[in-house]
Amino acid sequence: MSGYSSLPARPVEASPIRSPERPLPDERGRGGYDVPPHRDYERGYDSDRHYAVSRDYDERWQDDYERKRRRSPSPGYPHQRQRRRSPSPGRYNQLPDPASLETVLTFKQFAEWFRVSHPQTAKDDDEDLRCIRGDVDSGVLPKSVLVEKHGMAKRYERYKKEYYSRQLFALYLTHRDDAWFQERYGQTEEAAALRRRVNRQGRVPGVEQYIAELRDGKWDDANYDHSEDKLQAQDDPEALDRALGDEPHDPLRMVVPPRPGQVFVKTVPPNTKRKDLEGIFAKASGFQWLALSEPSMKRSFHRVGWAQYEEGVKVEEVVDTIDGSKVDNFIFHMGVNASAIVGRIRLTPAIATTLSRLETDAERARELALKLEDGLMETDPPQADQPAEGESGDAAEEQDKGDKARGLHERGSDVVADVVTRLLAQQNLDGDELDEEQRVRKAKITLDQYMSYLRNALNSCYYCVVPTAFPEELQRKCVQHLRAPEEASAPEESGRDVEETAAREAPSKRYTYPSKSSEERWVENLDLKVRGVIDEDPDVVEYGGRDIEDETRRLLAPYIKQEEADKYRCKECGKLFRAPEFVMKHIISKHSVAVKDKLDEAHVFNAFALDPQHLQPTSTTLAAVDDQLPSRPALPAFNPAVASQAMFNPAAASQPGFNMAMQQQMMMMMHMQMMMHGGNSGGAGPAGAGASPAKGRTRDFDASELPPAPPGGEDPRARKGPISYRDLDEPSGAGDGGLPY
Repeated sequence: MSGYSSLPARPVEASPIRSPERPLPDERGRGGYDVPPHRDYERGYDSDRHYAVSRDYDERWQDDYERKRRRSPSPGYPHQRQRRRSPSPGRYNQLPDPASLETVLTFKQFAEWFRVSHPQTAKDDDEDLRCIRGDVDSGVLPKSVLVEKHGMAKRYERYKKEYYSRQLFALYLTHRDDAWFQERYGQTEEAAALRRRVNRQGRVPGVEQYIAELRDGKWDDANYDHSEDKLQAQDDPEALDRALGDEPHDPLRMVVPPRPGQVFVKTVPPNTKRKDLEGIFAKASGFQWLALSEPSMKRSFHRVGWAQYEEGVKVEEVVDTIDGSKVDNFIFHMGVNASAIVGRIRLTPAIATTLSRLETDAERARELALKLEDGLMETDPPQADQPAEGESGDAAEEQDKGDKARGLHERGSDVVADVVTRLLAQQNLDGDELDEEQRVRKAKITLDQYMSYLRNALNSCYYCVVPTAFPEELQRKCVQHLRAPEEASAPEESGRDVEETAAREAPSKRYTYPSKSSEERWVENLDLKVRGVIDEDPDVVEYGGRDIEDETRRLLAPYIKQEEADKYRCKECGKLFRAPEFVMKHIISKHSVAVKDKLDEAHVFNAFALDPQHLQPTSTTLAAVDDQLPSRPALPAFNPAVASQAMFNPAAASQPGFNMAMQQQMMMMMHMQMMMHGGNSGGAGPAGAGASPAKGRTRDFDASELPPAPPGGEDPRARKGPISYRDLDEPSGAGDGGLPY
């Protein structure tokens, strides 16, 4: 279980003080904590307040050892004597709850909030860090200990991961109703059958052909080491020149010629269903399959497509017939696919060529191939003349299509294993007593055989962790991925976490903290993505998703009423139980409609979070608050140059469009200041530092609030009212989408 997860929603009046019957929670769940079964469900899990009790605010970023060191709760209820380490409510509310902000705090802002909200814990952190640093300086602990985050830096790292989870949920809320999103991540039988059919259409013919070529020895020389000779052999100079035009030649550029018999679809809206588009192409005989690219953030999440026809079909006549077809009043423009795909070959860091990494990647590439094959193997599903109860006709039709899609009768990975055994025996590498050089050669042979199988048969890239159904989809994402030689990467100096150092050290002394190299971060990212695909039960919280058990407890809590120590009543039917666990099972069994939709939503969100190529939030992507979409469009990144230009260059300020840019930048400045000061007008400095809680005043900040009109009357331009704008370049998230396995 990871040490972080998405932050829970929480009402603003939630008290940070615990009542005596609410013990210290475990570090699990959406807010980092479990719901103890002996809580007072009636008073603690009211539908409007259950978050406030089930997830204690001031414990969100606490470590296990800190909670063990805390004193026992003081007697009395929240209105009575407070615990020593709980901040006073007046001072506590001067800074906003980070979970209530749509934008991310900087390290300095977060550290200031934490020190105000948890002063004693912050002091304990500083003391512990000084002890660790002293042990490192004296040689008791190795210097590598400092690579991992400690104290405030560790808390900030956890906060950023939780903020990332809320960004993901905002992307989910934005796109969950789009057709492409439901087709990729939907948990219905119809969506699952559609994915199975598309994967079989794209991969089964390639696997069968690859197996035949394996047995003929065509792939015996598969090698994914980078070399100039290999790059020159892969290039088609004439085709590359035609594709690049006058652009200078790049040795890492690779051109993939178009496949004959294809129709290219120039634009596919995000709400166009695959089966509707396939229906257009099926009007012409010989249609085989349809490949679709990832939604493009720069093109409002529209896609392009490739429709493949059988050999001998005149695609020019097909285009003449179907060009201009409509789906939901959208006109589709098509043409014969005559353009090559040109991409840049990717190179791994040099760490990928080390022995330990080669052996690890060889095993995981094999596991990834097995995982992708699971949905391709031929099965004998039960035949049904009538749709199952509760299943729509469309779902039954798609299920039938998926069942009829041709599957595999033989695993290609088994044939790859036989080829690996033969190649190792031929080079005398099949023994146990091998030196390091021989082990490297053995690992490369094994890894390259499985990587070749993944790319050329299963249409997937191991190093990118891009599993796609069709070659066109893969080539658009990654045309090739090779291992860079060790000399290609210069040694990287240990970095410094400047913010971490500045916050933890006195101004008179600077202390250098080593950080992980880019290669180490690359390895961690690769392992995380691969585990999300091959593991049977991955920890979804580690990927920004939500633990289903914790989510179930959270959703069921408002339906449970505690009457006595061992009496818990179901609010739906009034039945009594001895423990809340029994009430939860009862509600799921008898009243599942109460939480079914929310749990189904959590499953779809988890599928999205686990996708190694899902949409990635950017720095301008606002985070969800209380599981709701941000209330305003994302603000552009603050650019001091724009603000200073208005002050020192009046001519520039008169240019068209400059006023709007200036307005946006000033709004960003106001938002940053109010986020930092928490709306406090009681003193100078962050949160009115130095002002007493009695004098400090707080208020909710609304980004739409503007200063009063200056003397002399209101600006005539303001009489038109506020200008509503939407940044057309602002992404709901960027990156890769799709869960094609």
